[in-house]
Amino acid sequence: MKTIFKITVLTWVGIYSLITLILWLFGENLGDIILPLRTLFLTLILVPLMTLLVMPFLRKMFNSWLQPQTKLLKNKASNQQKIVKNT
Repeated sequence: MKTIFKITVLTWVGIYSLITLILWLFGENLGDIILPLRTLFLTLILVPLMTLLVMPFLRKMFNSWLQPQTKLLKNKASNQQKIVKNT
């Protein structure tokens, strides 16, 4: 699976989760606000949370899934060579 597709899936998971959480917390209060202001409110919360918290967390959590296997094998071989040199 291509890395860009995997990042897209993680982004969707993060956005879906955050929108669900925001609507669960503030949904009743947002119903009375006109759509452009409601969208403004959602994006003011969603974008910083996604950029600063959720995506770094998801990328760290799914790092091995995001990296192509060849890159992982090269990193593993490189780490093993460092261990051998240090002993």
